[in-house]
Amino acid sequence: MHDLKNAGSLEAIAGKWRNGATTMLLALFLMGVVFYLSAYGLGAHYAPSAVPVHHDDYSNYGSGGNVWNWVWIRPFSTLLIQGLAQMGPEWLIWSIRLLSLVFVLLNWKLLCEVIRPANYWIALLLFAVVCFATPVIAEYARYTGMVTHMLSGCFGVAAAWALLREVTRPGRGALQWSLLLLVLSVLAKEDFVVLYAVTAAYAVLQARGQRKRMIAWSGIALLISGLLIAGAKFMAASSFLGMSDTAAPYFIDATPTGIAHTIWRYLLGGGHPALGQHGRTICTVFVFVLVSTLVLILRTRAVPKTAYLLAAMLSVMLPYSVLPNHVNAYYELIWLPLLMAACYAALFELVQAFTSASERSAKVFATSIFLLLVILVSLFDRSGRDSIASWYDEVGMSNRHVLAALASQKDQINHVGKVCVSGADTFSPWYMHGGSYLDHVMGLHATWYVLADPASPVYAGLVSGAASSAGKTIVVETTLGMPVDCVAIHLEALK
Repeated sequence: MHDLKNAGSLEAIAGKWRNGATTMLLALFLMGVVFYLSAYGLGAHYAPSAVPVHHDDYSNYGSGGNVWNWVWIRPFSTLLIQGLAQMGPEWLIWSIRLLSLVFVLLNWKLLCEVIRPANYWIALLLFAVVCFATPVIAEYARYTGMVTHMLSGCFGVAAAWALLREVTRPGRGALQWSLLLLVLSVLAKEDFVVLYAVTAAYAVLQARGQRKRMIAWSGIALLISGLLIAGAKFMAASSFLGMSDTAAPYFIDATPTGIAHTIWRYLLGGGHPALGQHGRTICTVFVFVLVSTLVLILRTRAVPKTAYLLAAMLSVMLPYSVLPNHVNAYYELIWLPLLMAACYAALFELVQAFTSASERSAKVFATSIFLLLVILVSLFDRSGRDSIASWYDEVGMSNRHVLAALASQKDQINHVGKVCVSGADTFSPWYMHGGSYLDHVMGLHATWYVLADPASPVYAGLVSGAASSAGKTIVVETTLGMPVDCVAIHLEALK
């Protein structure tokens, strides 16, 4: 009889797992459709590709030829990039697109752990639309530089979700999973440690029992993470973790006014020309959530769910808000889902606080108002998405022509071993890049003589790329510095 009960319990658990996995896959599929339509279907003229655009793309795609070594600076993401690049450029860029989907889905799961919306699938679809409507989504579909913070974000948000699961379903191993997930997040990038700390504090407040156990496990996780970050800073001297030079890109300004100013810059769109109207909309949402949080605290004399989600959003922004010289608009996707989650929670809790509506009625009302926000954001952000997508596609098409011209002369280039290049620009494979893309991805093995005027704005970047090429790229200022027996490539004729 006892065996039959155990078998029944195991079958019930397996059934719940299958249902949960099916729900996750369906949710991922729906979000994938929204992601694709936002990134490609509303303004892009070309299908998804793995054509490099930025110098980071060339470096990441070319990293497949690197020797496998442990590195202290972001080892997980570094080794993942290298492994995917060895499999091919398409593997790397599609992995980043998938990580972007999973990241937003995990933020949705975090919201559901705090407040499970009514009309689950409708609310999920609205959440996906409002998150993927941001103009920067066009970059997440095309730029390989997103891999580190997306990988860290997936593990970091999953770690926070596991902490909250321990509150609702204690004793099922969620604490141990949260520790492992946080460590993996830190090994990818250092961005989500503060989110874990904020979530741990909130989880302890919400837990009815075993608070000491939760404090112990989360404390160990934070201690290990701190040691890993210290190792990257002091053993590998990572510049990513701060510099003292006020002109350096990773200069740290940790003053309250400096942090507030940088946060506001991010909310306004980071100065990106395509995010003007979008930034004003996001600032309005942020102010609404902030005021709502204060009102709810005064009304309920308790910590509202909105307060946690707002604090979580700011905790994700914090590592970037201390870097005033490194404001990049595309980081928006890492905190935007939490802001939208906080907005939904605020709508729900305001109805509960000021009316006698049932919990379900309050959630339905929140979803209805959220729908209006989604419509407005989608309409306002379309031109921004189109602008960024078109820019990437135009540069990508130009680079496609350049790489095709090089590939068409592959046999001759490899035979002669010397190539004279004119017309290189900021998106060429020699700009701030040592040439590993040409060597490992395209199979072009040669010494590259790149013509550049010292007065040209691209000169410094080409010299920087040559310095990291181990002598394979040589920048020359006149044609007199080029060998007479080289293969001549005139890139200006292709544009």
